[in-house]
Amino acid sequence: MSEAIQITKQALVYIDREHYKTTIDTAGHQIIADEPEDKGGTNLGPDPFSMLLSSLGSCVVITLRMYADRKEMDIDRIAADVTMDSDQNINVAIEIDGDITDKQRQRLKQIADMCPVNKFLMKEASITKEIV
Repeated sequence: MSEAIQITKQALVYIDREHYKTTIDTAGHQIIADEPEDKGGTNLGPDPFSMLLSSLGSCVVITLRMYADRKEMDIDRIAADVTMDSDQNINVAIEIDGDITDKQRQRLKQIADMCPVNKFLMKEASITKEIV
């Protein structure tokens, strides 16, 4: 029986008195999150749910690009329009520009479900918090 590979990701997230600008340091990058002005923020970056949808969308298109490149598919562009409704149902509309068959299109739809963020969101996560 093979052991599962442990992957650790980390993000240092902090906020000061600037409502509600949040700085995220992760993997050598700095990202700003915020809330829109109508919610008391300064709209300097996407809100947390938009970042979640962006994470899913980027994972889907990266996964599809990796697969398409490996299979030498003639694809110029892959786009994902990720939306969430008020009931927190997420929809991912994927647009593929390229010369591919219907069979390849159907396979790419299956591959999209294999993106790690999609798989993670489909199961319940265990989250612990502590004040240090």
